[in-house]
Amino acid sequence: MSSESVALARLDEALVRLETAVERLAGAGQREAIARLEAENRGLQARLEAANDGQAVLEGRMRDVSGRLDGVIGELKSVLGR
Repeated sequence: MSSESVALARLDEALVRLETAVERLAGAGQREAIARLEAENRGLQARLEAANDGQAVLEGRMRDVSGRLDGVIGELKSVLGR
């Protein structure tokens, strides 16, 4: 092999190593992005569950207040003679 062929072969090997390193870096970046997205998803899911729990509490309170209001309206009707 001529010195030029050897130099081209080494250059080609270096390019392959560089391409491999870039692929690994891109993969690592994707893994980090996926991990961040998964963490954000877990946080959003927890907030959604808390909101659902809060909604259930509010619905219960609304039913309670509605029942009490119906009772007060009934008493008012009886007081006013209706």
